[in-house]
Amino acid sequence: MKVLFSTLRNRAHLRRSGFWRASVKMVKDFTFCKYLSAGLVLLFVFIYNAGGMTEDQLFKCLEDKDYDHLLAMIDKGLPQTQRPKHVTIIEASDRIGGRIMTYRNKKEGWYAELGAMRIPSFHKILLLMGQRLGLEFGKFIQDDRNTYYLINGLLHKTYQVKQNPDVLNYPVYDWERGKSASELFDIALAKLRDDLEKMGCEKMMTTYDSYSVKGKYKSSPKSMQGKSKSNILNENSFYYTALTEMLYVQSDISDNQMYYEFKGGFQTFTDAFYGVLNSTILQSAKVTSISQTADNVTVTFQDWRNRGALTDITGDYVLVTTTAKAALFTEFTPPLSAEKMEALRSVHYSSSTKVVLSFSERFWENNDRIKGGKSITDRLSRFIYYPSHEFPGISGGAVLASYTCSDDASLLQTVDEKELQELVLNDLTKIHGEGIRNLYTGGVVKKWGLDPYSHGAFAIFTPFQMRDYSVSLFQNEGRIHFAGEHTARPHGWIETAIKSALRAAEKINNNVH
Repeated sequence: MKVLFSTLRNRAHLRRSGFWRASVKMVKDFTFCKYLSAGLVLLFVFIYNAGGMTEDQLFKCLEDKDYDHLLAMIDKGLPQTQRPKHVTIIEASDRIGGRIMTYRNKKEGWYAELGAMRIPSFHKILLLMGQRLGLEFGKFIQDDRNTYYLINGLLHKTYQVKQNPDVLNYPVYDWERGKSASELFDIALAKLRDDLEKMGCEKMMTTYDSYSVKGKYKSSPKSMQGKSKSNILNENSFYYTALTEMLYVQSDISDNQMYYEFKGGFQTFTDAFYGVLNSTILQSAKVTSISQTADNVTVTFQDWRNRGALTDITGDYVLVTTTAKAALFTEFTPPLSAEKMEALRSVHYSSSTKVVLSFSERFWENNDRIKGGKSITDRLSRFIYYPSHEFPGISGGAVLASYTCSDDASLLQTVDEKELQELVLNDLTKIHGEGIRNLYTGGVVKKWGLDPYSHGAFAIFTPFQMRDYSVSLFQNEGRIHFAGEHTARPHGWIETAIKSALRAAEKINNNVH
């Protein structure tokens, strides 16, 4: 039997099902711009835990109910007779990794992540796989007390803001004084917790899927009227998205949570994984059409090995792991259902823009004693992330000097890259002083909203999209199956893409046997 897995115009590649079998064993101030998790779609790997670590019933509600089943499926492995005989991976890009993208400046000796950059400690799949691949992990430092807030033209150390949030000089009501932005958000969630107890998880989620973030704030008896503090949470750029998405983000991203990174960059993971795949891999192969009959599926792609000539390959099943938007560039015969097409067209994606600047000296370490963490500003740069990893053998290094999502990122997409680097450098001097300008050596920009393969950074639903499109996005159409972070929750993580691939692989296996 032959199984064909296609990545079409995608950011990711798949792994052969059945590869990691029973031998695989277990080994609040938050920012809203979580990064897309690169979407490596990995079949038949180990899953242990889903979402946030808190015992809060609201966040227990967000956990996947099929984790035990997925764990049992992985723990038992697939019998030899149930494994596909051959897997072909078709990748539109000329590289492996998709939204995992490590930029390496070989001349200056530093690297930085333009894509996925952190792994929550409860994402056991990645941690285990990295361990099995012989990779090392370092701590991704989410919070450092010596970083800065540059808000309303005032510069404060992070520890000062945590001690007294009122130093940010936001207009707030008396009851809001002395409370951080995340504390105010928790207050806004009180009604949700009450409704969860009364309605149960499923009904509560369906009810609040109809709210936008701003709509909920406006309707709350104690809404966060000091709404400028939303600049700190970065929720103002997500005001129009569904409140249910906000719940997942708060569950996953927190200064009180522990995160990891791959030592040497996330690309070490994709490179190591690529090295153990036992599949046919076609790169620079842009899929143009997929047609299916009752017996098989044929994928047509532009073959770079033959001067871009159209080439067909036929298999029993296809697993499409593109983003929803990338799938729209493929011709399906017969056409996909109206429900599937509406979901693919309508599901909302966030942009994300990263600006990395390099310097001949690590002033953030030498002058400010900053190791990891982030500075926050209401200027265009918004969020500055300092490296958690070392730069052995060199005196300089690089800073993620601007990390924006959603509308903030879309705005910066319109700016020329050189001009954008200069703009971000100017913002950075407002925090660290004009002296750093003489240390500046260059930079690199990644605008995920303009990426020709992903056409966006990650899915983030607007009101009603969870109830209207969640089922349709994942639903197979005959022999054509779909997976990716947009087909499962929470959006925007490698972990989520893996969960969706596990479910799709099980459906394919059930069809075969």
